[in-house]
Amino acid sequence: MFREKAVDFQEDKNKQRAPAKRLNNTMVANAAEKMVDQFIESVYEKIGLNIKEDQPSSRENWISFIEENEIFDSLECSVGEMVCEELGVLR
Repeated sequence: MFREKAVDFQEDKNKQRAPAKRLNNTMVANAAEKMVDQFIESVYEKIGLNIKEDQPSSRENWISFIEENEIFDSLECSVGEMVCEELGVLR
């Protein structure tokens, strides 16, 4: 869902550029992919702050935290509510 919104955002942004400065489709896709990477890194870092790495199984800690806090549901709702202007902040 985020990837779709990022692509739409980058395509709209590209249409607003002067014709001579427009990006080709590959460059638009790369810009959208960069937004996805930044989003994933941000989520990873924020979740990581809540994980106790000193315990024997950090993988299990991650899984437990994600399940107990319904991270996937929360992310799905948050991404669903995003508008293009919010996506632009991730540039």
